[in-house]
Amino acid sequence: MGIKHSLRLRVAFGIALLSIVVVGAHSVALYLATERAEEEEIDLIITEEIGHLIERHRAHPAAAPPHTQRLFGYIAHNDSELAEVPAHLRHLPQGLREVFVDDNEYHVAVRTDGSTRFFIAYDAEHHEQRMHGFMLLLVLGVSATAVLAIVLGYWLAGFLVDPVTDLAARVGTLEPGAKDTGLASSYADDEVRRLAQAFDRYHARMAEFVEREQQFTADVSHELRTPLTAIRTSCELLGLDPSLAPASRKRLEQITRAARRMANLVSSLLLLARTGQAAESEDVSLRESVDEACEPLRETAVRKRVALDIAVDPSVVLRLDRNALALILSNLLRNALAHTDAGYIKVGFRDRTLTIADTGCGIEPEDIPHLFRRFYRGAVSPGEGFGLGLALVKRLCDLYGWEVALDSTPGKGTRVAIAFPSGVVQSQEIDLSLTLP
Repeated sequence: MGIKHSLRLRVAFGIALLSIVVVGAHSVALYLATERAEEEEIDLIITEEIGHLIERHRAHPAAAPPHTQRLFGYIAHNDSELAEVPAHLRHLPQGLREVFVDDNEYHVAVRTDGSTRFFIAYDAEHHEQRMHGFMLLLVLGVSATAVLAIVLGYWLAGFLVDPVTDLAARVGTLEPGAKDTGLASSYADDEVRRLAQAFDRYHARMAEFVEREQQFTADVSHELRTPLTAIRTSCELLGLDPSLAPASRKRLEQITRAARRMANLVSSLLLLARTGQAAESEDVSLRESVDEACEPLRETAVRKRVALDIAVDPSVVLRLDRNALALILSNLLRNALAHTDAGYIKVGFRDRTLTIADTGCGIEPEDIPHLFRRFYRGAVSPGEGFGLGLALVKRLCDLYGWEVALDSTPGKGTRVAIAFPSGVVQSQEIDLSLTLP
């Protein structure tokens, strides 16, 4: 599971983000509330102090105003005394004010009693320093909460996601034919159990589908093989007739070979459709397989004046599925002949690579990437075939681990190459390379 698409990380991120937002919002609210309470407390202090100052002055006019480390009082009866009041205070209107002098914050209360002005100034710098320390403490708390939320969130996310991860692992091990998977019974969480039940139902439907498909292919196999067996048996009986003319006997041999190839083709197609598993391998002469695939095409090739050039050494032996190779050769050669009206078709083998090249009409570049798709037909032959041949070739090559590649030049020809793994080639081939016509 990639980090970018990890459900666990997304859940952990969500938990951590929620925790950080909640704690951060709470910290901001706490700081603002504390600061407001500090401001109100200071305003209450200076309001009470200026009230006491006015009362003392009324009772004892000669009494000096308060003057401590943080609290400063001033009384101005006339303009000359007002001039002795600090400049940042003397012109303030009545009421409560905040004054900043040299980056220090002062809370000031100003009142007038008759012609006399009273001033109380409170140095709030130590309150600001305390609030700064409090803010730093909150920031550190939020940071610690973020780290803790990430760690615990990741752990908690793993705990929450584990049932889904386990379900994914169990689903990945299911076999296509099993009907009762029992996934839902393994989970207590209601949400995961419902998901497992959905998988159980889907897998049961798939198992029923596979069973019906296997039964259908078995029936088709029987229905196709029965007439093919009758044809081959009839050909064998006709071949025992000594009065059969040589030309008829030759035709009979062609029918026999065609029936045998058809039986092998049916076996390969049904096996591929039924299981998708590779068949057992055997030693196969590549030259013989190519000759057999070319045999049904020779009359058409002669009629179209297309030469079939087989440059494959008879000693080349491949260990693979004979029927799969025959099916691939038959499709590729048929395609080559269908699109070649003059020139030649060359079959060669070199460096574990089988090549089939023709001098046909070629394929447009925009069609090449799509040729191995089912039912796709290029622009040069929209009315020929069903677009299944190359798709079947690609599927067989993928099944057996063979690499197929196609190269074509419009108007000049096409070259198809199939590269076999090293273990497939059982004998050393001679150098009979082909180039694109």
